[in-house]
Amino acid sequence: MRFHAQICLAIAAILLVACNDGRPAGNLRRMHEVAAPKQGPYVTIEPIGAVNLNGVPRHMTLNGGVLYAFLNEYGLATLDVSDAAHPVLTSHLAGKPGHVTPGTHRYFMGLVDGGRMFAADRYHGLALLSLADPLRPQYVSTRKIPGDQPSDIARIDGDLFIAAGGSGLAHARADAVGTTASLVLPFFDFVTAAVFYPPHYLLLADNFTGGMQILDVRNPVKPALVHNMQICGFCDSIEPFDGFIVIGGRRGGLIVVDMSDPANPSLLSYFMDGFNTISCQTRWGKTRLIVATHMGTIDVFELADPRRPLWLGRVAAGAPVHSLAVKDDILYAGANYVTSNNPSGKPEQLRVYRLVEHK
Repeated sequence: MRFHAQICLAIAAILLVACNDGRPAGNLRRMHEVAAPKQGPYVTIEPIGAVNLNGVPRHMTLNGGVLYAFLNEYGLATLDVSDAAHPVLTSHLAGKPGHVTPGTHRYFMGLVDGGRMFAADRYHGLALLSLADPLRPQYVSTRKIPGDQPSDIARIDGDLFIAAGGSGLAHARADAVGTTASLVLPFFDFVTAAVFYPPHYLLLADNFTGGMQILDVRNPVKPALVHNMQICGFCDSIEPFDGFIVIGGRRGGLIVVDMSDPANPSLLSYFMDGFNTISCQTRWGKTRLIVATHMGTIDVFELADPRRPLWLGRVAAGAPVHSLAVKDDILYAGANYVTSNNPSGKPEQLRVYRLVEHK
């Protein structure tokens, strides 16, 4: 508890400095305003369309001109985004809403690997899908993993690392289709994200201990713990950049961590996303971060200087946002949008925005 208190005091000190640095309009002190800053560089996030899907996208994966939206128990929706601003639904690989039966597939997220996809099937394990026709994925088989509730998948060379729900971390060879994944680390309550960090590290968001585990996976069946970094609250997501990462801490804010020495990560900055509950984040280009919240806001930040994050703009999505994907200047947001909010009567869970930069 004393260690946690020391970290919280350090974060508070950083916040105090940030709030008194006298920076011009557009800095983090004005994040409570919905309107984008109008001085200095800023970004407007303009709604340009929406698509009605069977369920809320809990995760999205871009594969060239194709967008895969994982709808959990509502299946997998595939959209043609060759015209990025006008996505077209091309196929739907169905699940069975509300039922947990041997035939049910609940697609939560997926990792594209050439002409195939590894998908986290929340009630069966590691699903293999064929992408022979990328616009029409086909189910092939399911590989068992301990606990059968994967939450994330990372690939490092020929090795797959699967965050196995409350069972820990599982490992499998990508080409060993018929084998069962083996548990390599059991000491986790729930791993929400598994992220590759070059050249040979795996970062785990451990939602139970409220921290990030940094593993050396040069021996993939015996990962070595390099560092265990605790934060004040949940550790839900990790977004890697060149030399640093951003941790999404739910109501605990966004934490920027120096990764120049993964064995000794250090805090670069800490900032709140308007004191909302952060739900997801995605990288935009080399130095920009897009962050969404359960309150329905979407923000853009500049991290060219990770010690001094700059807020660039915000839009209100009108519903909790659960996933983000960005293609050039087009942003896709998976929103829990109910028909009562929309006079047309269509849920339109996939919202489409154009990101417009202003100097």
